[in-house]
Amino acid sequence: MKGPLRKTMTWLHTWSSILLGWLLFAIFLTGTLSYFRGEISHWMTPEQHTSYVTDDTIIKAYERLSEVAPNANSWSISLPTVRENTVGLSWQNEGENQRRRGPQETMNAATGESIDGRETRGGDFLYRFHFELYGMPRGFARAVVEIATMAMFIAILSGIVMHRKIFSDFFMMRTKNRSLGWADAHAVTAVLALPFHIMITFSGLLLLSSSLIFWTENTRGGGGERNQAPNAQQQMAENGPRGGQDAARAGADTSEVRARPNREAQGERSGERRTRGEGRQTARHQDRQDIATPPLRNMLTQAESLFAGDIGRVQVQNPLTADATFVFSPVNRDMLMVERGSNNSVTFSATGLEIERNQAKASGNNSFFSAAGGVLHTLHEARFADAITRWAFFLAGVMGTIMVGTGSVLWAVKRAKRQMGQFGYELVVITNIASIAGLCGAVAVYFWLNRLLPATLENRINWEINGFFVAWLLSLIHAIFYRNKGAWVVQLSIAGALFCLIPVLDTLTSSASLLHAIIHVDVLRLSFDVMCLLLGGIMLAAARYLQSKARRVASPKPATRKPTLEGAVK
Repeated sequence: MKGPLRKTMTWLHTWSSILLGWLLFAIFLTGTLSYFRGEISHWMTPEQHTSYVTDDTIIKAYERLSEVAPNANSWSISLPTVRENTVGLSWQNEGENQRRRGPQETMNAATGESIDGRETRGGDFLYRFHFELYGMPRGFARAVVEIATMAMFIAILSGIVMHRKIFSDFFMMRTKNRSLGWADAHAVTAVLALPFHIMITFSGLLLLSSSLIFWTENTRGGGGERNQAPNAQQQMAENGPRGGQDAARAGADTSEVRARPNREAQGERSGERRTRGEGRQTARHQDRQDIATPPLRNMLTQAESLFAGDIGRVQVQNPLTADATFVFSPVNRDMLMVERGSNNSVTFSATGLEIERNQAKASGNNSFFSAAGGVLHTLHEARFADAITRWAFFLAGVMGTIMVGTGSVLWAVKRAKRQMGQFGYELVVITNIASIAGLCGAVAVYFWLNRLLPATLENRINWEINGFFVAWLLSLIHAIFYRNKGAWVVQLSIAGALFCLIPVLDTLTSSASLLHAIIHVDVLRLSFDVMCLLLGGIMLAAARYLQSKARRVASPKPATRKPTLEGAVK
């Protein structure tokens, strides 16, 4: 039974991985980079590099909102955290739709000035590409990624069964033999992070499982409109408080469409409310000079002590009035099991007295499967992770990316002698080069374009993303004509050099030098530079290894001649 089973698993492992291996490499690479999604977005907005947290940051945010929105009904302040070094400001004016976030502004945490950053998708492009690809219908793209993830899960399980010596091969690295060298690299990266590979694939499989279920309760009930608002909320949850603005607007637009028939009937009442609101705002604006500045620093210190962590958001109701309230909410990103329905917060009065403390727990209505799904989602995206854990996830993701890439290359190496010159084999070789080395180079080009394109360029986001795909296309064309003439070495060398030179590019094009980042401990920016150096070093090492192998093949050792009898006599 062992022989046929292992043979079957070998066939299943080979074909389940090679047919979707190129897509899996793109999913793994962009997903691994997404662990530093915030760091990438921060690096790609160099206007924010001069911002750093001070003791007066919350006071500066209060003063800035007093200038730009003195008549607002409520304020919202997103304070800097370990993953964000700027301050996000937003406010709601009287009579505005409460589902909208209202006007927004990004503030320099050190100076209190508004930051006008360049247009860019930043790390969100790579994050969305990871599970939605690009340019495809959202549902179709997710279904394709789900199928690829299923193939990956099958390949992992079948690979464990087919390799009798998978753990013993982990300690072997036979670099002199070309085929065995690729096989050992594949085995080492697979075994070293095997628990991570199983976890990340299984959780991704469950998270996108709904993309393959076409008959749900919502479709049976015809609840088309009912689904639109939750989708917007889901996007806000995925993008974070600063990145889900489009989804919130989409949900608000849907509600406006449903409320349109009643708009005329409510016109008079809306006008009355606006008149009363304007009166209150005018009175508030006139009396603001008589209201003392609240003790915000003391409030922040008490809230941080209460929740034993950073405060992420401050909500201010009735600002610049004597009855203003300040609601401080913690970040709560260091927990794996984030309870749904929890709303931890503490409320202070304008004089700094604690009014209410809310440390709510889960409502108890969530099922076991819903709670497990939440844990898997948090674990898959490493939302709970601190800096060390995030780096561990990133390194495991790098090993997973190498595992997928070496598996695709190994398929071609094993069949080189028998199938070289055949159309199918040459197609696999070309696709391997473009989908692995070419994609790495395209990601580096995406980062470089962010700094080289003018900050005020129109449709700048499209230029960055289109440049990514143009670079990827050029790598494919290069692979077609030079697949047997060092295309691997050339493309890996270019990609590695572009990644390794990113810290130099950062210094030359940022509004603050790397020394400034070191002095003010800009972990976001420094983490991105270190990440690029690591990836560039791996690519350059791979290019050097391939080049040395090519030289050994091109110049074999001369054959030694045995001495003859005549030569011995002489």
